[in-house]
Amino acid sequence: FTVYNWLARPWNSLLMLLFTLTTLYHTKLGVRVIIEDYVHHKAFKTFWMTMLSLAFTGLMAAAVFFIARIAFGV
Repeated sequence: FTVYNWLARPWNSLLMLLFTLTTLYHTKLGVRVIIEDYVHHKAFKTFWMTMLSLAFTGLMAAAVFFIARIAFGV
């Protein structure tokens, strides 16, 4: 409950949200470079880039949802 109470404070939840989104975006960029460098077939590259975008968009949406849920006490 200590972390939950800490995250329920407005400043802390905002900073955690910014940190999480920044970390996920940075990770997405890194994985994108790996796909661009090591996947040579154009169809596979397009497929994996699409999957990467969908996965990280879902993770970012989940982060916003769950941090907001804690911040607003729902």
